[in-house]
Amino acid sequence: LMVADITQGAGLMPLDALNPRVDFVVSTSLKWLCGTPGAGILYADKDLIPIGKRIVNLKRLLNMKLGLTRASDRLPDLLLKPLAEGGAAGFVPDMPTLLSGAYAEFGWDPESGRPIEDPDL
Repeated sequence: LMVADITQGAGLMPLDALNPRVDFVVSTSLKWLCGTPGAGILYADKDLIPIGKRIVNLKRLLNMKLGLTRASDRLPDLLLKPLAEGGAAGFVPDMPTLLSGAYAEFGWDPESGRPIEDPDL
């Protein structure tokens, strides 16, 4: 696998991730892109996405065998407390909505969280 961390050059010079072929590209948006903290770039070759999802599904099934349930899918308590100020003041993540979206993305059963789309598992 070829991984390129372009943090020091992003925005300073052109990059073509397909020539030469790069499997992953990562970067912060700081430095020459003049972005804000917390934003960045992640590129993954489209051929690797199904492999990554399969790895996540296998990990999920192993964890479920060890007792993981939908109730185990939660954020730390600190992230479930509303902030006192700022753009997200008073906001608490809606976990049922977040889980439904994540389960749909991975092709997991919406009630149990069990992978259902990969017939080889």
